[in-house]
Amino acid sequence: MNANRTCEQVTPIKDKDELVKRYPDCFDGVGRFQGQYHITVDPSVPPVVHTQRRVPLSLRSDIKEELNDN
Repeated sequence: MNANRTCEQVTPIKDKDELVKRYPDCFDGVGRFQGQYHITVDPSVPPVVHTQRRVPLSLRSDIKEELNDN
């Protein structure tokens, strides 16, 4: 490793709003594609199915509330 390199001090991003403020050009027009987009999949490849994961009891009410809000 090169000893002459200096590390740039970067503050961590705490939430989504801070992320959008730091990189606004990456989030301009998200979800607004011009025209249509077509995804081609290989029919010989089976779909991936992940097993369900249990939600900790302490988080269940928060998750249920979040799902009901949307």
